[in-house]
Amino acid sequence: MLWTAPPPARKCPKSGRRRGVRLTTAGRELLPGVRRNLIELLETLAYAREGARTYRGRIRIAAIPSTGSLVLPLLVRCFREHYPQARFEILDSITENPRIIELVLAGDIDMGLGNPPLPDQPVGFVELTRDRMCAAVDKTGPLARKRALTWAMVAREPLILTADRSYVRFLTDTTFAKIGISVRPAFEASLISTALGMVRAGLGVAVLPETALRTGNIDGVDVKPLTQPSVHRPLGFLVAPNRVLPPVAQKFIDLSRGAKTILGKAMISR
Repeated sequence: MLWTAPPPARKCPKSGRRRGVRLTTAGRELLPGVRRNLIELLETLAYAREGARTYRGRIRIAAIPSTGSLVLPLLVRCFREHYPQARFEILDSITENPRIIELVLAGDIDMGLGNPPLPDQPVGFVELTRDRMCAAVDKTGPLARKRALTWAMVAREPLILTADRSYVRFLTDTTFAKIGISVRPAFEASLISTALGMVRAGLGVAVLPETALRTGNIDGVDVKPLTQPSVHRPLGFLVAPNRVLPPVAQKFIDLSRGAKTILGKAMISR
């Protein structure tokens, strides 16, 4: 079958305007996604031409503060030592998982780095490491003299917990329920700095993951491991189910999963 080029645009007899094509409202809304998919396709084709020896292109990733400051930089450094032509676009102003999950499912980013999804959130999770749960207490208070605290002990104190619908809150509530304790927090906070400020003011005890506490100002605050039981928060990549990632993004996940030594440097304990 022979294909011929379309004829040149002709002037409309009545208006004198040239014929053309305009996007509808729906078309304008779809355009950013089409452009993004085209870029990914071109990067994939470039990789296929060059073979597996070189991974190049852009990796778009969002991270919660604790992973963005402690885990992600080490993983990026390790990856770029192997594949220096890889580029990273990092969204680091997101404090909670739900927004990251929205971006992942919309295709606005390749992956997120944070907590696991809640049971009703339809997104995949690739675990990298685990982070133990701790209690942050006022350094001048009686709990500061103890080496470790049990969940039952902190349940008797005014509790400062993360906001509802966060994974850390889900993990906290689930742990209290497993040991038969019903709690109602005195305070709820989304920002670690707010929770630590309340602890420093003597308002209560904050229950948070250890790496999250390391990102905040812990002057005047003691961090105690929580025991009976010992509980760990998983950390890893959030990815859209049934979506094929660009080769460079998939390679970043694969290499990160094997970086046990690198991840160990980011964690105080496992």
